[in-house]
Amino acid sequence: MAELPAGVEVKESTRALLRRASQEFHEDNPYVPMAKDGVVYSPPERKIKHVDKAEKKDDADSDEETIAATTTGAPTTAEPSSAGEEEEPKTHRLKEIDYSVPWHAILVSDDFRSPKHTLPNGKLKPRRPIPHITASDFLAGIKKEDGTYFFPKMLNEWPALQGLLLVAITQATDGWGGTTVNRLWTAQEGKEGKKLPEASVLAKNCRATFWAPSWAQIGWTPTSPGFVYWYSEMYDGGKARLISGEDMLQTLRNDANFRASVTDIHVYVHRYPKAVESFADKQTYHAVCVLEWEHKEFVTVCELAFLNAVGGYGGKANWIEDKIAPRTKLFELMNETPGMVVPWNEHMSEIRMYDIKAKNMEELEAYMHKYSNKMEGLPQGEQRFLEWERYASSKIKMRYLNSEMLVGFFINYIRRVWGYRRIQYNCQTFSTDLFCFLTGDRNHKAYSSHLLVYTQHMLSFIYTPKDGHEYPDLNPATERPRPQA
Repeated sequence: MAELPAGVEVKESTRALLRRASQEFHEDNPYVPMAKDGVVYSPPERKIKHVDKAEKKDDADSDEETIAATTTGAPTTAEPSSAGEEEEPKTHRLKEIDYSVPWHAILVSDDFRSPKHTLPNGKLKPRRPIPHITASDFLAGIKKEDGTYFFPKMLNEWPALQGLLLVAITQATDGWGGTTVNRLWTAQEGKEGKKLPEASVLAKNCRATFWAPSWAQIGWTPTSPGFVYWYSEMYDGGKARLISGEDMLQTLRNDANFRASVTDIHVYVHRYPKAVESFADKQTYHAVCVLEWEHKEFVTVCELAFLNAVGGYGGKANWIEDKIAPRTKLFELMNETPGMVVPWNEHMSEIRMYDIKAKNMEELEAYMHKYSNKMEGLPQGEQRFLEWERYASSKIKMRYLNSEMLVGFFINYIRRVWGYRRIQYNCQTFSTDLFCFLTGDRNHKAYSSHLLVYTQHMLSFIYTPKDGHEYPDLNPATERPRPQA
């Protein structure tokens, strides 16, 4: 059970909610830290790291293959090339479904015990950022069909990780020359009749590589591509609603205010609160765009951030009132779309939209003030926005821009500009692109002057992505393969 660390200041009412959260929320999400650097549920974009590189190898999560950033388990530069994964086919087709999105799982012995990673009853804690599974549960869960091996159950209790295709099993071995990785089994060998290794072998520094369906690389469901979601409590008498991907377009057409147009755009920036800020912290600002509508019923906050850093973080977001509730309304809805509840990926992006009940910017700023260091008497532990400011404002120069058109532009953008890079594609570059696109101001610059490599991507909003076409990540240092859309 999680406990609020000493030194994190919160109000008594907040403490009561967190006490409930420690009993309910953290049973399902034990790896989501309640407090980090003096702040409650600080967003992953604040660079919280699940994996501590200083941990010892016998803690089952610090060998070379697992010291990767919190990702989908895709191959990274941390993986030894001797693993030979480049020799595997890039995709596999089965029953009209292509598989190509990699996930890795660490296999541990049945008697593995660690206060950090196991429950008092000895079972593994659920929803590990890099999934873990015992060797016996792995073997019991694997099913064979037409020579192909699948894991139909949820992997480490992640709703998105089910029905995965088993591709390979590798084993890391320490020696005088360093760590070497040997391949114990491949899917091709399995088709040729080779059996899976015994549990006693799998329990010794082994890792399983799975593939998810290829559609998971561009969306949360197979029929609704596009990593864009819109959360609102402004419809049906205040009932919470979450829509995502291409399917949003049809839903929006049925809204009562469907014909309302965006009228104004504003860019806000803020730092994330931290007990002790470093020099780098003081130079790091998160940027969001806020859109005003003709109907004046609410405004919409639009931001770009790590892919799945809300769904993989228990539904905790700064733009929802019930952020510290044991189970947010947003997270309840995310669980209805299993693909959204998955470990986050720091190298890919999603666009998030939140409706805030505010008729104008003064009311929106009141919301930010309420959760900022500018609010007198608000403990640092409850702050969300540090030194926020409005950076830019303008009327949009488009004759008409309703919700369906806006979402269509966002889906086009995220399909083309899908990467997340600290100084290349990030929240500030997206906000700059959107502001320039809607206002026609080609001279608008990103807030932080250190974004020297920024290049506008305004045309990425306009054109529909071509199915079957790869849109490459232009950063060779972190380039990763993209399956066909």
